[in-house]
Amino acid sequence: MPEQNFIRNLFIFSSFPPEKQMEISNFSSIREFDVEDVIFEEGNTKNNIYGIIDGEVELRIKFRDKIFKTVSGFEEAIQTKIKTVEQDVVVEVIRSGEIFGWSSVLKQNVLTSTAKCFKPSRIVITPAEKLKTMLNNDPEMGYTFMEGLCEIVSHRLKNRTDRLIESWRKSFKTDMED
Repeated sequence: MPEQNFIRNLFIFSSFPPEKQMEISNFSSIREFDVEDVIFEEGNTKNNIYGIIDGEVELRIKFRDKIFKTVSGFEEAIQTKIKTVEQDVVVEVIRSGEIFGWSSVLKQNVLTSTAKCFKPSRIVITPAEKLKTMLNNDPEMGYTFMEGLCEIVSHRLKNRTDRLIESWRKSFKTDMED
């Protein structure tokens, strides 16, 4: 039997009536993950939304860039090469009370990052289709959910942009020093 109303501590569901929180809790499950466990990978599709009860999860993306380099030798011998730079970039750290994997509730449910545990974590796993049905049947609750989701997406987009710019700058600076 699931814990009593474990959904209430997730920000996005906190304003839902207690009976709706319990309904979501009843079709959700809790799973424990260890440090370094990968919950899902970028590019995959998932049909669940995840919320952290305890712990921390990093959302990572692979940053790839091709850099055109010119190496001068003698005047008549200029060499060029294309260098591919690839690195994992942590674009967000998700903590207790926050959700991730939210793209599963949208029509295009391709995951845009890899979720990897940074600390041991207890995570709520909610089937997206059941949640979508519930939200569709209660437009006021659906609006409240989407309003919260827009806040989350806006915040994460800003963080992701900032992190990508920072990585690009580091990559460019390193390339200029080579």
